[in-house]
Amino acid sequence: MTTSRGAKASLRLSRDAKIPLARQFADAVCRAVEDGTLRFGDLLPTVEEYARELQVSAFVPRRGMGILAEMGVVEVKKHVGARVIGRPRQQRKRILSVSEDCGDLYGRGVFTFWLGQAFERAGFRYVHVSVPRTNDAEAYARLRTEIAAGVDFAVRYYSKTKNDEIVRILDEAEIPHVAVEEAYLQYGAATFKRSGQLDSGKVVELIRQAGCRRVVQVGFGESIGDRLTARLFASGIAFSRMILPIDDSRNPVVAVQRIGLEEFARKLAKGKDWLPDLFIFMDDYLAAGALLSLTRFGVEVPRDVKVLTIANRGLGPVFYRDLTRFEYDHRQDAANVARFVIARLKGRAVQPRPLCLKFIRGETL
Repeated sequence: MTTSRGAKASLRLSRDAKIPLARQFADAVCRAVEDGTLRFGDLLPTVEEYARELQVSAFVPRRGMGILAEMGVVEVKKHVGARVIGRPRQQRKRILSVSEDCGDLYGRGVFTFWLGQAFERAGFRYVHVSVPRTNDAEAYARLRTEIAAGVDFAVRYYSKTKNDEIVRILDEAEIPHVAVEEAYLQYGAATFKRSGQLDSGKVVELIRQAGCRRVVQVGFGESIGDRLTARLFASGIAFSRMILPIDDSRNPVVAVQRIGLEEFARKLAKGKDWLPDLFIFMDDYLAAGALLSLTRFGVEVPRDVKVLTIANRGLGPVFYRDLTRFEYDHRQDAANVARFVIARLKGRAVQPRPLCLKFIRGETL
């Protein structure tokens, strides 16, 4: 067994490629192991040596070493370095995530980022395609191009509506796929549903701890939350619902914000006596409009009224007060979806689990 320190392999990284530099680094080392340039037991150069040689930050080779360790190619030990211990445990399968270009830019972007990180760390290739919200056939050109390049599994991301054309294209290409959807969407057997595990008991506990006696739950359509409503009624807390209409003919985010803005401005113009101790908003975009109206009419949060948002997509820290919220855990959700896909690719029969919301204590409750 050779134990040479700093065994060399020809590594070239391209900043123009769509593949992350750390992934390129790991791929190059894998190729060197496959062709025998690097052999079992070889000690690789240090992260600092690789960084100087490749003219990149130390993060690139350090992250690349982490990917290689997860693939079973190297073993990294403190004060020793990285040693080659084997070949990659699996071939580089290609994973595709596809989403509709809807209003949920933050959630879609953060989730697909963490999904890519999870697959890349596990040794898979990953690509994301965003399909414009149109029936134009050209909108699906990139999706078809990526499929033609080879896809082993696909993840569909929906935040508002299901796109049947995406499903049809994937089925036509015989690509297995799973969906990540909001809790109130009911599509398919292999589906991760968001918000399905909201802890209604936790909400009631928070309200009691805050000493709130009158609560108004604000939402629209299917997002109003019947399970939470039932729990609040059963708790004996003075409770009512404000159900607002939603106009899907406009941009969803803009429409939701404007509805909250206009409805609260209309009610506040008549006085403030109707204000409860606490508003529970079932959407943070709705909360954005409502909070703007509240501040314009001199209502101070949380002194005059407290605020809790459900299914927050990441806007909680943006307001002048950090919102107390139940927020999508995009990083954990992506890890759960990646584990499911990898298990399916390995032939294990597993079922999707509901994706849970995490509670974050802000300044508004």
